[in-house]
Amino acid sequence: MFPYVCPATPDRWLAATRLQESISIIRDEAYNQRSVDGVLNVFQNRFHVSLHDLRELFANQTWRHARSYGGHAWAGITGLAIALSDAIREERGGEANLLLTKVQNARHNTGSLTEKLAKLRTGAISEGQENICDRLGECGGSAS
Repeated sequence: MFPYVCPATPDRWLAATRLQESISIIRDEAYNQRSVDGVLNVFQNRFHVSLHDLRELFANQTWRHARSYGGHAWAGITGLAIALSDAIREERGGEANLLLTKVQNARHNTGSLTEKLAKLRTGAISEGQENICDRLGECGGSAS
């Protein structure tokens, strides 16, 4: 997986821009796949982790008290993605449509999945991420 890059300095903005470009290339490659397994393989080959691995990681008790990163909410969202990919693969259209709506409406601490994906598409970095980064002191600023 790729590390979160806090864009507080020109070097970090450049790194964030390069990361966005990399994600865009991967997303475009996935978009051109003809099967759900093809899409999943694009991401698994790039990040060396499957959806099942991610669900297990996010369900780990270590994330129990996570406020803004990772956590059990992402385990639920990942579980929805797994169920959706299974429904598409097995051509269960009605169930896939229902699951797609659930995925689009799924929420995490800082917003809906639809909002997060829209920001990813446009390269937007939320003010919340910048503030979290500053609080953690990861941007050369002081942690508060």
